[in-house]
Amino acid sequence: MLRPLAALCAAGSAVLGTGCASIVNGQNQSLSVQAISGGKPVQGASCTLMNDKGTWYLTTPGSAVVHRSFAELSVKCEKTDYEPGLSSVKSSTKAMAFGNILFGGVIGATIDVSSGAAYDYPNEISVVMAAVAPGAAGAAAAAQPAAAQPAAAAVQAPPASGPAAQVARSEYLVYRITDRLTQLERRVRVAAGSKMPAGTGDMELLSPPGGWVPAVAEAGASWNVKYAARDANPGSQVSLSGKAGMPGALRTAAGEFEAVPITYKGWIDRVANNVVVAQPAEFRVWMEPRSRRVLRFESSVPFRSAGPNQARASEEQVELVKLSDGTDDETL
Repeated sequence: MLRPLAALCAAGSAVLGTGCASIVNGQNQSLSVQAISGGKPVQGASCTLMNDKGTWYLTTPGSAVVHRSFAELSVKCEKTDYEPGLSSVKSSTKAMAFGNILFGGVIGATIDVSSGAAYDYPNEISVVMAAVAPGAAGAAAAAQPAAAQPAAAAVQAPPASGPAAQVARSEYLVYRITDRLTQLERRVRVAAGSKMPAGTGDMELLSPPGGWVPAVAEAGASWNVKYAARDANPGSQVSLSGKAGMPGALRTAAGEFEAVPITYKGWIDRVANNVVVAQPAEFRVWMEPRSRRVLRFESSVPFRSAGPNQARASEEQVELVKLSDGTDDETL
């Protein structure tokens, strides 16, 4: 005769088609955010979502896939001519989590709580933003003494004969790829017009379909992308939010350039034995604004596992080290 708890578990398994384990599935949740001012939607606000599991970005109205957690989700939205909007969203416990105590036992419930799968955030979040008087920011800047105002061009463009100009007209670019986990290095020469340079590791295999520098990649812009990766793991799906910063000077082995930094943050869902292993991912890109070529690329994808299923870690840097016209035959 089965013991009472085992019998109850067996009965639950027969009804639900599952064993005595976690029955609340899914550590990630898709939710949408809209910004509101004066009862009207605010288009194009840049929002940052954050909890103890990670940070995500979107542009309103937009959506993001976040990691569920018991902790509150902090949402901050910003846009020119508006005061920043702040919202703190509490999570709620899924009704199925209580069923987990009955059918999955204490172990199943503990798994769901620790992974965050037992919790839900609201599917739709509204953030209130207060509009400021049009031109108020500009008027305040104009009222400052000339010495207090920031320089109009803090970073000067390199001369036409400098390395940055050569990026646009060079036939080949030589990149150095460094695996930061093993410290192994190699070099590869690629055509200057290639958006996804072959042989450059994560820079190629995890690149969005249009490359790391989309048409909207201008200082202050943000965007979302979702696509299938081209790595060795069939079914890998990448969901990222990109944001471009302000231009500044960048020095590589190939010279000094003007560069616009771009940050991508999000998730890679890798499928192993029909189980999805979700990995947080962050990519940093520096692009030369005239040629829109990548000068430096960095990837950070930590190791993750789901039971016996594992997704490898990746820490790589790809840097432009040489500009070539294709006439030299020296070793890379």
